Amino acid sequence: MPAITPYRVAAGLLAVVFTGHTIGAVLTEPSVGLDGDVVFASMKAVSFNFYGSTRTWHGFYLAFSITQSLWLAFTAFITWQLDRVPDAAWPHVAAIGWALVGVNAAQAVLCWMYFFIAPSLFSTAATALLLVE
Repeated sequence: MPAITPYRVAAGLLAVVFTGHTIGAVLTEPSVGLDGDVVFASMKAVSFNFYGSTRTWHGFYLAFSITQSLWLAFTAFITWQLDRVPDAAWPHVAAIGWALVGVNAAQAVLCWMYFFIAPSLFSTAATALLLVE
């Protein structure tokens, strides 16, 4: 088995997106300018009742950000593991590979629609690499 394969490169790209997302959206609060900082502060300050629990929009933002980081780590891990599957066993796990293609393609589309160039390019490249094998 070659040391560098499309699935291994895709797993690496997904790990880079995981790392960037976790540092940039979960562990830090980067300033995007005065207007953005005011909105972010309001997301933290304003609480509301949501199905019997007191919540903030910042809480939702943080929880979804952590969930996304976990998802990215999981997809990188699964992609790396799929690369280790022998060719003879691939028919048994092919559906998992195609599911990864689908969710990563959707992720790439969402990145292009709502985020910025770096995660968009990495997600698109990872999706393309998942299609190679």
